[in-house]
Amino acid sequence: RMSDSIEAKNNNSSSSSNSSNSNGSSSNGSSDGSTVVESPLRLLETLSVMSHIGNTPRPGQVQKSFLKGMGLLNRGRREEAEQHLAQAVAESRQELEHKGDKASDEDREKFAMCASGLGFCYVNMGGQRLQKAAVMYLKALRAWEGIHGADSPRLVDMVVDTALVCRALGKLKEASSLLLRAAKLASLGYGKHSPKLGQVLCLAA
Repeated sequence: RMSDSIEAKNNNSSSSSNSSNSNGSSSNGSSDGSTVVESPLRLLETLSVMSHIGNTPRPGQVQKSFLKGMGLLNRGRREEAEQHLAQAVAESRQELEHKGDKASDEDREKFAMCASGLGFCYVNMGGQRLQKAAVMYLKALRAWEGIHGADSPRLVDMVVDTALVCRALGKLKEASSLLLRAAKLASLGYGKHSPKLGQVLCLAA
């Protein structure tokens, strides 16, 4: 499945992030936006609905474009990564439009991951591309809502990431609204005294 295919890339991305943090970079943002949020790959364990019995199937064209883009981004080749991830978004959107009402949650998941991947690429590029990042994160969030429902606690981290991108862009009202929503979801899914809720409330303060 898609999450199996990118597990190694997720680990590499996490290692890169940890390395950056150990060198003194702040997790609250930077001049180029590269530390606004962590890689969306980390969310797959919570959000993914894809499952396959038996051998993992060979990745399709959408997955190949996505994997190529995330790999390039992990190596710092942002402009090339943008091209591949934009292609993955376009291809996954075309699949959804082609299937229409017959589209499955797995089809929606592919679009959600591609959109968040492209959004993360824009976050890394920073500057004026943060506007595009916010658009992509909102589209990804809507897709995940279509799979799990808007009130699902599984969405907490995705809602938080979207809020942080909006905050980096200066959309403070939207960011505050999203963080309050994330706090409600965290309270519902993890409890009123949970570390997860505490983390969200710290960000909202």
